[in-house]
Amino acid sequence: MATNKTKRRRHRRSFGAIRQFSSGNYQASYKDLQGNNQLAPQTFKTREAADQFLAIKQAEQIAEKQAREAGRWILNKDRGAIPLGEYIARHFATKQDWADRTRELNERLAKRWILTPVEGHHLADKNLDSITPLMVREWFAAVQRASFESATIAKTQKPLNDSAAAKHWAKSQNIIFEPLGKASSALLEQWRAAGSPQPVKPPASNELSPAGRTGAAQTYRLLKSIFNAAIDDELLDRSPIKEKAATIVRSRKAQAATSEQVAALAEQVPARYKAAVIVAAYGCFRQGEQFALARKHYNAFNRTLTIERAVKKLQGKPAFIGATKTVGSNRTIVLPRVAAEALEQHLELYVGNDPESLIFTNGKGSLVTSSELSGWFIPARNRAGLPTLRWHDLRSTGLTIAASTGASITALMNRAGHTSVRAAMIYQKLTKQDDQKIADSIDSQLDTAKIYELAHFREATA
Repeated sequence: MATNKTKRRRHRRSFGAIRQFSSGNYQASYKDLQGNNQLAPQTFKTREAADQFLAIKQAEQIAEKQAREAGRWILNKDRGAIPLGEYIARHFATKQDWADRTRELNERLAKRWILTPVEGHHLADKNLDSITPLMVREWFAAVQRASFESATIAKTQKPLNDSAAAKHWAKSQNIIFEPLGKASSALLEQWRAAGSPQPVKPPASNELSPAGRTGAAQTYRLLKSIFNAAIDDELLDRSPIKEKAATIVRSRKAQAATSEQVAALAEQVPARYKAAVIVAAYGCFRQGEQFALARKHYNAFNRTLTIERAVKKLQGKPAFIGATKTVGSNRTIVLPRVAAEALEQHLELYVGNDPESLIFTNGKGSLVTSSELSGWFIPARNRAGLPTLRWHDLRSTGLTIAASTGASITALMNRAGHTSVRAAMIYQKLTKQDDQKIADSIDSQLDTAKIYELAHFREATA
């Protein structure tokens, strides 16, 4: 009897208990911090294994108790056991720093590519902590294929309505017509007499289209930001997003028009938009900023325009005036004389005296949206011999000229409404002409200051 009691005392523990079954296996039990009895989730073949389990549990309880006493947050090992789709909904609901268009884009991308299965890959149903880098790579490959297919379908030629087709035909036949509004009855009769031809669009490229690549990259960046947020929320220790190159899209570089090209374009647009072209080129505004300007924003005495708002357009909703892209976009800039003179003439001809009257409007006095702008800008640029010029390139024109004047990065950032040096540096392109200006300027300053004389230099180095 004494021997058995001694044996039992030898295995008595300060934390937990171990008992042996008739099968020879051992069961471990312990009390949690609330005083409730807990059994190990499995039995152990050896007493040493059961001892190790209890030692780990004891260490976890000591650490948790100390953390609670110190007021620290305790991470649950199962904290990542939440479906990705559920976390996205909670993350979007609590995200407060997104602009309206950013929120719209992210919600659309999430619904189309993450919350919906793509070629059988459905990440939304999986828990955060169960999604692996391999799963993400396979899903993203499917997104790229589907995005390319979607972009290709979007580029497929669709029949134009009679008015648009008639104008397109008239342009190809060098027939003069009114670019704004619907095609005239006479033009429609001519078009129908010619057989009602529709424009022929070149077939889409077999390579991944820029539109397809852009949509896929935007989706990948969104998923990356979601997993980074999960790490910040202490639901994960690491992200399964590993492919850095997946977020890179090499889009077409902005081109800067020459002053002669700007003048040619201004002559080709409808008269009410001539000043808009000149102000866009030399005022360096974003499209939305420029078409939200009102008479009150122009100071004729100082030749300044103040940017404090922008035109916004969300899918399925009418255009409206909202906040600028960033707080740093709010600014006041001085117009060059050529832009100020064009603007003042435009104000006199097309803008009412009310301070709230919009400066640039469509023919009906409403906001100029991207689709309306394209209706007159694209034909005008083609007539001016600038088929690849985009409206945003006019902004590049002004900023490139501003950079060539020797303006500081800070000054360029203020004029453009940039909040990062990287964005401003895009326009700091050194051309051969710029380099020659630098060399000539150095020579000029040295000659003026007479810093050295060649003879003295030779004597000093003899």
